[in-house]
Amino acid sequence: MGVLPDGQLVRELLGWLGVDPAWVVAGAESVSVPLTALDDRDGPCPCDVGWMRAAWRVRDWHTVRGQGERRQYGVLSIVVPGIGVFDREVDGDTLTLQPSSPAELARDVVRFLTAERRDEA
Repeated sequence: MGVLPDGQLVRELLGWLGVDPAWVVAGAESVSVPLTALDDRDGPCPCDVGWMRAAWRVRDWHTVRGQGERRQYGVLSIVVPGIGVFDREVDGDTLTLQPSSPAELARDVVRFLTAERRDEA
């Protein structure tokens, strides 16, 4: 940060996180699934929402997480390559995925890094 222009920083960040900025499902409906279903995604998708059926087949979901020591603000998203970025929330034994956008993820990560860095100074 402070070395690359903002646009290039976002491109590099999204590339590093494995986010394809061309795929955006932002604004689509959220989906809740049982956590136990995520342990074995070889079975059928537990819902009939199109983006989730497509995401269900993708094996390499990954989590982007960051929590600062000095601030309560953090980042907790799931990236499904070729499908999109999702905010996640666990409530008991249920996971809810809310479609987000690569731009929102990039802003969240940059905001998180900037806040942590500012607090160190």
